[in-house]
Amino acid sequence: MRRIELLTVLVSDYDAGIEFFRSVLDFELLEVTALTETKRWVRVAPSGADTGLLLAVADTEAQQVHIGIRQLVGSWVSSRPPTLLRTTPVFRRGA
Repeated sequence: MRRIELLTVLVSDYDAGIEFFRSVLDFELLEVTALTETKRWVRVAPSGADTGLLLAVADTEAQQVHIGIRQLVGSWVSSRPPTLLRTTPVFRRGA
């Protein structure tokens, strides 16, 4: 294996996930493709990056515990997080 193209990140809502990665982290929106009425293929990535993120809506309780504040009280208490994202320092645009 020479590279990783995508990592999946669970989000509570596609649009909220897109907004967060675009406005807070300044990622580019690479693709949005409707798969079904409720599922989309959504790819975001930092500008020029070889690896992107696939945003997936958590649709089970087991997946939902890994989103947002639930991380503090969910399955992280006794296990490792499903994904760690290491980045360069992030500064809010316009601040």
